[in-house]
Amino acid sequence: MNKRPASSDAPIVANISGVPAISVPVGLDSTGLPIGAQLMTPSFDEETLFALSKEILTPLAPPR
Repeated sequence: MNKRPASSDAPIVANISGVPAISVPVGLDSTGLPIGAQLMTPSFDEETLFALSKEILTPLAPPR
């Protein structure tokens, strides 16, 4: 049987409801696998979504 993790259902909620959503990387687990977070905002509030994403991603960005 092919089972997918329950966490893979998260994007479906945003797709069905039509609200803005974005997935951003937030780090790595103890085995080096990526960990992500999905952010959602009310309809037509993409500006908040992008601002939150930037706040999360800025400290994680590699130095230039």
